[in-house]
Amino acid sequence: MDSRPLGRTGTTVSEFIFGAGAIGGIGSSPATREHGLSSDQGLARLDEVHDLGVTVIDTADAYGGGESERTVGRWLAKRQITGTLVATKVGDAIRPDGGVGVDLSPAHVARQLAQSIERLGRVDLYLSHAPDPDTPVAQTIAAFTQARTDGRIRAYGVCNVSAAQLEEILAAADRAGLDRPGWVQNGMSLLARSDERDVLPLV
Repeated sequence: MDSRPLGRTGTTVSEFIFGAGAIGGIGSSPATREHGLSSDQGLARLDEVHDLGVTVIDTADAYGGGESERTVGRWLAKRQITGTLVATKVGDAIRPDGGVGVDLSPAHVARQLAQSIERLGRVDLYLSHAPDPDTPVAQTIAAFTQARTDGRIRAYGVCNVSAAQLEEILAAADRAGLDRPGWVQNGMSLLARSDERDVLPLV
C-alpha cells in the first residue's frame, strides 16, 4: 500500500486508514451502542486491515461509549505491532438528555486525552470532532498545542469544518503563535462534494 505525507506534520500515513467508529456501536450516539461490530469482530477487522498494509487506525473517545478505543487499545497491546499510528477524536460529549453536544474546552480536551491515552496506550494524531460554538477557538488550539509540546500527541487536526471555520482556526493560531492544525478530516463522497468549492482550495 502506498504512503502519503500528512500535510506538514512530518508524519507519513498509509493511503487508506481504518475507521473504527462501528466497533461497540455506530458512532457516538447512545442509541446506536451495540449495533455495530462486537469487540471480537473489531479485533478481526483490525488484523485484516493490518495485513493489507493500513498503518492508521481512526477512532474517537465517544464511539460506542468508549468501546471502540478500548478494543483498539487491546489490539495494540496484544499484537505489539510497530508502525501503526493511532488517531482519535475529542469533542463529542453526551448531554444529560442523551443527546450529543460538542465540548472543546481546554479542561475537557485535557481530561479526554488522558482517558484516551489510558484506553489506547498512546495517541499519535488527535482531532477535534466538530467545532464548538461555546469555546473560543484560541483556547482549543492552545490545548492541542500544549498536548503536542508536552509530547502527548504528535500533531492535531480538525473534523467537520467549513471553509469559514477553518479560516478562523488558522487565523487564531497565527495570531497567538500556536500550532496550526495539520490536516482536515471532513466527509466527502460522490454525493457530498461541496468541499471541492472552498475547503480543498483553502487546504
